[in-house]
Amino acid sequence: MLNSRKIDVYRKKEKMLIERKYQLKQIYQGHIYQLWGQMFCLQEMGYEVAALSFYEQSTNKMIPVAMPTEKDIEEFGRFIRQFHNFNPVDEIDINPNKCRHCIYSNLCDKTDFENVYI
Repeated sequence: MLNSRKIDVYRKKEKMLIERKYQLKQIYQGHIYQLWGQMFCLQEMGYEVAALSFYEQSTNKMIPVAMPTEKDIEEFGRFIRQFHNFNPVDEIDINPNKCRHCIYSNLCDKTDFENVYI
């Protein structure tokens, strides 16, 4: 069975792609990359995307995100190449604050930080 991925919301009239999150205390670059990846997939399928946004469900707020610039697109391409070449045995940079708030930290072999939710 194929592992399918889905976008959250595409408003065809407004040509707006919306990624829903329950709570966004901080928008990380990974959130932005997720939105850009969805945007490029939609564009490849022939849909026009003119606006990007996060929707924070806990506060009922829309958080607009700027469309990627040429520099952003190059950065995203570099990230995808790094991701493609990722080797799980290589050392990685650890963000202690992010690790403490990660729901998977107790399963991670890259950090000893305790999850704040435990």
